[in-house]
Amino acid sequence: MTKQYQKLDVSNQMLDNLIAASQQGLIEKQHKLQDLERRMQQSSALEHLQNKANRLTQELAWAYVIDKEKVREDQHAIVGNC
Repeated sequence: MTKQYQKLDVSNQMLDNLIAASQQGLIEKQHKLQDLERRMQQSSALEHLQNKANRLTQELAWAYVIDKEKVREDQHAIVGNC
């Protein structure tokens, strides 16, 4: 019976080692997941800022066009009054 207990003890130790290794792997994967989630949020924030910059650039361009048209209209009005 002693050999059976020794075999069981060795088996238990092997299982404990396997569990410990699996837990360590799980912890590493959880850290990796957290890192990837953080990077995804940063990427999403960056995409949002890029979209906002594009929209503001378009608004600025249209404001420039409107301003130039107003200057031209004012010039035509002045020339027309002469």
